[in-house]
Amino acid sequence: MDIPMLFSLFFACSPLKQVARLPGELTEVSGVIAPSSDQLWMHSDESTIPFVFRVDMEGNIIHRTRIETDLIVNWEDATYTDNQWFVGDFGNWKGDRQDLRILAFPPLQDEERVEPRVISFHYSDQESFPPSLEKRSFDMEAMVYHDQHLYLFSKNMYSKPLDPKVKLYQIELNQEQHVANLIAHFDSKALHKYDTITGAALRDDAKVLVLLSHGHIHVFWDYTLPNFFSGKHKRIELWHFTQKETIDFIDPYTLIIADEYYNFFLGPARMYTLSLKDFLRRKGL
Repeated sequence: MDIPMLFSLFFACSPLKQVARLPGELTEVSGVIAPSSDQLWMHSDESTIPFVFRVDMEGNIIHRTRIETDLIVNWEDATYTDNQWFVGDFGNWKGDRQDLRILAFPPLQDEERVEPRVISFHYSDQESFPPSLEKRSFDMEAMVYHDQHLYLFSKNMYSKPLDPKVKLYQIELNQEQHVANLIAHFDSKALHKYDTITGAALRDDAKVLVLLSHGHIHVFWDYTLPNFFSGKHKRIELWHFTQKETIDFIDPYTLIIADEYYNFFLGPARMYTLSLKDFLRRKGL
């Protein structure tokens, strides 16, 4: 039996449903938002592709809007409100960046280009640039919005030894000077760098938070804000190993997940859906 066939048999056990392959411009997709169930907007972390793409559920690019910015270092997650969208330029695996920022702009329709407002920030607990290897926990790939605040979740992939604690930061948007304040930690039980957090999704009612890794998701509920880690938690295995990078809710019970190109055997970037309907209804959610 060849290797692709082995992967196919393994993935057949997964609760993920593949819905589309993504085009070449999204080979390194790193952010998705779903303002409606039939409207997806994605971006890449490639510094040469300063666009946000409208994508249909078949993976076709319907429109592209250029983000007019003089600097792209490492775009990661995206999130949104009814009147503002956010793209996080905070990929920081060495922990040495002092130009961390989030790009904010109005919701897109068919604009050819948009000039974003830049939200510059720093972490309240970082003192060294870069920190020592055991404290290298300032790489972020996950972000959500709620009630005039942005929340960031650390990846910790490059700490040595691997630090399984996910840090939760809060940025208050109504301040002139923006600081990502450390709120809490969560022990993810990560044993390998592929267990680390790569994306986040918050349901519209703010009652359910989901964190993504390559092989599983973490679901949180019954929390007291701003500490998303203060309530109940469930790890759900995906039984599907690809380089999953981004996630969002497309309705109260369904998630959209995208991975990027990983290698020849796993093939191109793809989109998947994941239903949490049975699980969330059992929890009264």
